[in-house]
Amino acid sequence: MIKMPFITVDKFLQDDQCNDIINSLESHLFSVEKEQRRATVLSNNQSELQENVRSTQLCFLPTDTLLSTIYFHAAKHMNELCKWNFDIKQVESIQALKYEAGDFYVTHIDVLPPSNRNTQRKITAMVWLTEPEEYEGGEFILYPLDTDPIPLKLRKGCAVIFPSFITHEASRVISGQRYSTTAWIEGPNWK
Repeated sequence: MIKMPFITVDKFLQDDQCNDIINSLESHLFSVEKEQRRATVLSNNQSELQENVRSTQLCFLPTDTLLSTIYFHAAKHMNELCKWNFDIKQVESIQALKYEAGDFYVTHIDVLPPSNRNTQRKITAMVWLTEPEEYEGGEFILYPLDTDPIPLKLRKGCAVIFPSFITHEASRVISGQRYSTTAWIEGPNWK
């Protein structure tokens, strides 16, 4: 049993870093076809567009940057602090996400089937890029075992870090725009 199923971090990113990521995301969304903007889900080992499961726009950010290093070292520190003791090696990927009115992501976990690289997601880190007053709805909800659901709507630049096998969701945005990033830290396959 995990004693600390998640941890929040104030000011994980500074406002200017959040704004830079939003600008990068918007530039990407402007430059690609609408179908390439929509988030997919993994089904039968293939990425599919399933807008009844996940409705949001995204782009992947490079993993060879300072941002990736920040995510990895924070996850490593939280892994030790929370005594999760996961064997983690690197950032798998980072998504920048834009949720508009009507967008959501149903309950899910982030652990994927073993990859051909013999790695799996171990830790998820999500950072809010907008203030909670900028959108209505859109709560991030964690479902740790043996507790009630935990809705989170943190300040701009704050993060939540948790084991990738914890069920979670992004509730439907009612109005405004919610921007966030999600990074997955991976390690050798779960045993």
